[in-house]
Amino acid sequence: MKKNLPYNDNQFHENSPDQYPKIEYPYSRSKEDVWEALSKEMNAGKEPEKKVRRMNPYRLAAAAVIIVLLATTAFLRFYSQTVNAPAGQHVLALLPDSSTVNLNAGSSITYHPYWWKIARTVKLNGEGFFEVQKGSRFDVVSKYGEVTVLGTSFNIYARGDDYKVTCFTGKVRVESIVTHENIILHPDQHAYLEKNGNLKVVQHYDVKQSNAWMHDMFIFTGTPIKLVFQEIERQYNVQIKVNSKLNYTYSGNFTRNMPVIEVLQYVCEPFGLTFIKQSKNVYQIEQSH
Repeated sequence: MKKNLPYNDNQFHENSPDQYPKIEYPYSRSKEDVWEALSKEMNAGKEPEKKVRRMNPYRLAAAAVIIVLLATTAFLRFYSQTVNAPAGQHVLALLPDSSTVNLNAGSSITYHPYWWKIARTVKLNGEGFFEVQKGSRFDVVSKYGEVTVLGTSFNIYARGDDYKVTCFTGKVRVESIVTHENIILHPDQHAYLEKNGNLKVVQHYDVKQSNAWMHDMFIFTGTPIKLVFQEIERQYNVQIKVNSKLNYTYSGNFTRNMPVIEVLQYVCEPFGLTFIKQSKNVYQIEQSH
């Protein structure tokens, strides 16, 4: 005969199904929820679609116009024209405003013709006599100096380290590019650049000495003989070979209508120098023994 076990109320409640945790299975979700979850996972690794931005055609046209204007302005600003006076020749250059530059042999000028109304600027290498029409500022730039005028006539010599300016009419402002010193020259005044870069002014200067070359006359006063031979080379388009030890200074003059052999005799004789014609247009200067 079985014995009845005592009734335990707590035991009944511990084993009640209500006390077990609830388990949710994924398959209990709807098809729509499952598909949405899968779609999110599939698209998670994809890069976002890039949007292509199309430029307004009116903006494209405006940008093209600006580019054309900039290119045209650059062309007008930087396009330059050069006038050369080769050895053995003098050349008259006519500038856009009818100003003129008489160039000595072996000289050149460069300017910007399409920018002339905005800035009248000339770059000079060599020697030139300027006759400037009145108007806006007119600048002549050389290696060691700059001349600024409004309307006048003047001569500039800018060869190597030598820089000289002579005022004929009106007045000019001369500035040393080396020291930035500037002076005002009036008619019959002459300025030259010293070795230290300072400007030296000569009052009551015989201006005919500065532009005598325009009349085929060449005047030298205490000029190193090497510079004299260089001038002869330019005027006659010849080559003169000179001993580097020659350190004489020459004072005298000659005209370009004289034969080059005669000119060489005039220059060489006072110093006991001789010359030999080595080939066509080539002369060798030698010291007499």
